[in-house]
Amino acid sequence: TLWTRTAGGAFYDYGYSGIETTDGGFLITGRTSLGASSPNIYLLKYNSAGTELWFKNYRGISGGSYGYTVKQTSDDGFLIGGHTNYFGAGEMDVFLLRTDNLGVTQWAKAYGGAGWEYGYDMQITAEGGIIIAGSTGSFGAGNDDVYLINTDELGNVLWSKTYGAIGDETGFAMVQSADGGYMIAAASTSFGSGDNDIYLIKTDEYGNTLCNTGVGATIVSNATIIEGTPAATYGAGAVVGYYALTSSV
Repeated sequence: TLWTRTAGGAFYDYGYSGIETTDGGFLITGRTSLGASSPNIYLLKYNSAGTELWFKNYRGISGGSYGYTVKQTSDDGFLIGGHTNYFGAGEMDVFLLRTDNLGVTQWAKAYGGAGWEYGYDMQITAEGGIIIAGSTGSFGAGNDDVYLINTDELGNVLWSKTYGAIGDETGFAMVQSADGGYMIAAASTSFGSGDNDIYLIKTDEYGNTLCNTGVGATIVSNATIIEGTPAATYGAGAVVGYYALTSSV
């Protein structure tokens, strides 16, 4: 261990995703209890030595928002993907938030229908757009289906697709493959041999597969963000122990 850090308030704070930024520092997103109407999405920026540079939280008037994935854009801004019930068409909607390099909001959008939608992973595509994967309870063939939304660089939907059957399917991670299509790692109760089985989906560049694919009638909502810089309590994390890697010849 080189160093550890803690950040948060008196209640629940979670870090769900982190990246190394182009300046050699680190950026963390997740959910925080700091600020009004928690939980809020947050961005926490460190330099390479673990010194906190800035902290931002993003919220609406009421409800909750969760940042599950973060990416750096070509202009050194940031994209946060997750879900929210601050804004949108239903109980919970997939959420995209775009900021500049200091975490100042540029735009935010929610995607979904009348039910529950969750966003768990997001990528910037080779074409410069955005693809986000998760689950939907509003569209598809079952209770929950894997949900894939493709947008342009401003968050405008180009297409959305669902994958699944009569049970529950959720997409947790995805990548763009060399042929321009997408690979989604998911869980399924509709297929396989148990309560939940690993569900791997390969699509073409438009999200099409040969089976169990539907079209998500995604409703896009513009979100007005209340942006804050609440005081956080920072400290060094106590490293309890670790396993050393050894080798013998």
